[in-house]
Amino acid sequence: MFEFIHRDGLEHYRFYRIPKLLMEDDIFRPLSTEAKLLYGLFLDRLELSLMNDWFDEEGRAFIIFTVKEVEHQLHCGHDKAIHLLAELDTPKGIGLIQRQHQGPGIPDRIYVKSFIPPGRSTDLVETSDPVQSENPMLSSPKKRPINIGKSDFKDTDNKETYRNKTEQNETKDTYGAFANVRLSRKEYETLQKEFPRDYEERIEALSEYIAASGRRYKNHLAVIRSWYRREQKNTTAPRHEEHYETEECL
Repeated sequence: MFEFIHRDGLEHYRFYRIPKLLMEDDIFRPLSTEAKLLYGLFLDRLELSLMNDWFDEEGRAFIIFTVKEVEHQLHCGHDKAIHLLAELDTPKGIGLIQRQHQGPGIPDRIYVKSFIPPGRSTDLVETSDPVQSENPMLSSPKKRPINIGKSDFKDTDNKETYRNKTEQNETKDTYGAFANVRLSRKEYETLQKEFPRDYEERIEALSEYIAASGRRYKNHLAVIRSWYRREQKNTTAPRHEEHYETEECL
């Protein structure tokens, strides 16, 4: 059974950033609740943009959030994920995001736009007490405008632990059904070039194995390459079972 929430336990929670305006303002009424949640996930992902300096030549922040990640995070099918992205997108949707294609097999850039309606003053946007705020770390008893900057993107995890994690995974996105295969954009492109016919299958195989075994690897591209070399040496060996145990783990 779940336990009751007490006053001293609130500070330990982690929250996604879903602006109250998305729930209260009439301009966002056409958006589905799932689309609003997805926008909150996009705002959360902006933290990586600040840490990894993911800005274009015009200084606009962008994120990498694949369709498969949408499916995994929201537990939905492919068609549903595409529909939710279309709700938020610029051409036909409300315009809270704008996707930029990078080429065949390369994840789109997603530019996350401000949720404050045109002509509205940012003074109308405020945080409240810790219980009602989207993120207790952003709470303040005084009104203040929303200014998305480095100081705003904080988490309730231990800061040093969180910093170490982000340094280890710097500039890498997660792939696979269990979102546990870490590849940088360059590594992902390399994987596509080396295994054009089945790179996705190899990512999924690694994702499933990591989830089932609990093992941790230093470099996921290197693991996939290593498995392939062993396949070539012994084509009769099972593809993703017997040879895993010898991989170097953290």
